[in-house]
Amino acid sequence: MKIRRTLIAWASLCLVMLTTAAITAPAACAQGKWVKLPPFPEPAEELLGAVANGKLYVLAGLGPNFKPLGLVYEYSPATNQWVKKKPMALPSHHIAFTTYNDKIYAFGGFTLARSGPPSWVPINNAWE
Repeated sequence: MKIRRTLIAWASLCLVMLTTAAITAPAACAQGKWVKLPPFPEPAEELLGAVANGKLYVLAGLGPNFKPLGLVYEYSPATNQWVKKKPMALPSHHIAFTTYNDKIYAFGGFTLARSGPPSWVPINNAWE
């Protein structure tokens, strides 16, 4: 009986916590507002982002005919400007990006096959 009462108590607590989160989360999100920033310098799709040293980096991107662009742009909130950086060493798409100790790391992804779309070649690269 004691175990059953404990399980019921935990289930009730979890239900209360989930209900509270569901009620308060929309209110917390509603407090922020969208601010228009300078437009992204180049049209592209499938862009990815990471943050390092207080700046936002937008990377990768696909262009016409599914061509990986290898874009690297840095956005500085302090200057409210985009700066084009050196392109990715290997233009690819669907890369996993992460940040550790203010350095951006890139793992895996796909390159376009020599025969062109719709064929893609998976890669096992790791970049810093």
